[in-house]
Amino acid sequence: NSNEWQLRPYFSSSELDPKGKMSIVRSLYRSLLRYSRHPEVFPPDMVEPILSKYELPQHTILNTNKLRDIIRDEFKQDVDEDVEGEGSSERTSQAFSVVRFCSERSAFLQPDSLPETLAAFIYGKPELPGSLVHFHFFEPRYKVMIKEAMEEREKRFLYLYTRPAAAEQQLGSEEGESLIGQCGVVLSVEECLFEDDGRANIRAICGPRIRVTDIVEQRVFEGSPLSELSYETITDTPPTNDEDRKEIAETARHYEYLVHEIYRYIPRVRIETQLGIAPSSSHSENFSLWLAKWLQGNVIVLFSSCGA
Repeated sequence: NSNEWQLRPYFSSSELDPKGKMSIVRSLYRSLLRYSRHPEVFPPDMVEPILSKYELPQHTILNTNKLRDIIRDEFKQDVDEDVEGEGSSERTSQAFSVVRFCSERSAFLQPDSLPETLAAFIYGKPELPGSLVHFHFFEPRYKVMIKEAMEEREKRFLYLYTRPAAAEQQLGSEEGESLIGQCGVVLSVEECLFEDDGRANIRAICGPRIRVTDIVEQRVFEGSPLSELSYETITDTPPTNDEDRKEIAETARHYEYLVHEIYRYIPRVRIETQLGIAPSSSHSENFSLWLAKWLQGNVIVLFSSCGA
């Protein structure tokens, strides 16, 4: 929450009395409890220190309930030690950092709004929501795309996985129309470093799934098109039958347990740095997408680690 972050410079100010500092601590506490409904928005690098501090096994499931227990324990120490203490100030500073990360990651994965149209980067590897990706843009069309994304498009563009024929589309042609109906994700740029010639190195987070509804505009750069597309977001239709809902919930919990059991053999930091913390199985759609990413990248690693 941007309003909370505006308070940070004043926290260490001598003009702010203990009552004011405790008000900030409570605000941080409420924010973290709210974010705990979605464990996937928390920073992956906090997992190892938490497991170590609380002497939890590597395969611990950091679901909503477990996160809330940890948050309550951390903030209880602030109350017990008094907000003036050195340990309290350090924990509050860490809490600020976590809230900021959660706020940014939540905006990437669950944005309140999106531009009606976005330019599309077409590539040959499928990606799913929550994946961390890195690209080096050097083609003229994509140099324009990333510049406009950073300056005019909320640091966002579309990522489409499609067959090679559709990548060479011409407006109004059969190949061009084949983009309509294609699926992808909205990419949100976390970091972008431009070179003098306009090339760019980016780190981005894959956000909501989308389906292309129309080709709004095409511009050609050195013979290659850059497509401006309209799109709709994709969400699964939840089952209406109680029995189906129960079966889905039980299946998700089962696979959540299996995935975390595998952390007995594979360092979880290796996976969570790339994929993020697993969503809670209570959000079955988000968890199933995370599991698909996990399987996509780690089946071979798993079998080699287990000696299979």
